[in-house]
Amino acid sequence: GILVVAKTDAAHSSLQHQISSRSAERKYLALVWGETQFSQAVVDAPLGRHPTDRQKMAVIHDTSRHTARQAVTDLSVFERFAGFTLLEARLQIRVHLSFINHPVVGDPTYGGRKRPLPPGYSKRAQQELQSLISDLHGQALHARLLAFDHPVSGRRLTFEAPLPADFGALLHWLRQR
Repeated sequence: GILVVAKTDAAHSSLQHQISSRSAERKYLALVWGETQFSQAVVDAPLGRHPTDRQKMAVIHDTSRHTARQAVTDLSVFERFAGFTLLEARLQIRVHLSFINHPVVGDPTYGGRKRPLPPGYSKRAQQELQSLISDLHGQALHARLLAFDHPVSGRRLTFEAPLPADFGALLHWLRQR
């Protein structure tokens, strides 16, 4: 995926402001479990530390008892497969996708690692699919685009990254079915 590193405090401050004001554009591809019922969706739900598992974040319903900040994730269907959906997503992706019961494939923290394979695939296809999912180096989430204004010149910069090979192999297999 794409990563940006600020070399000065001023650049860091500028980038941080652009991200918090949402003027910086970040787009991700996420392969999720299940076939979504939507083509586009917005998940608007506050996030904070999980009340019992401090290693995780969670959607916080009781903001009077737990600290949370407002978080919005924009989702658009990019491609559909039997038992899976490829989404383009912006912002709080992993927690919100788990919250709507479509966790990112391969995500061990938010429920995307140990899931039953979708029905409808032959036994051989299920073995191939399981192998491709096991071969993922992490999860099926990819930072594919980052755009922001240069902290000094103000010029809009846009960067795109190709899919990692393991994620691409999984998508190729799904497209062949």
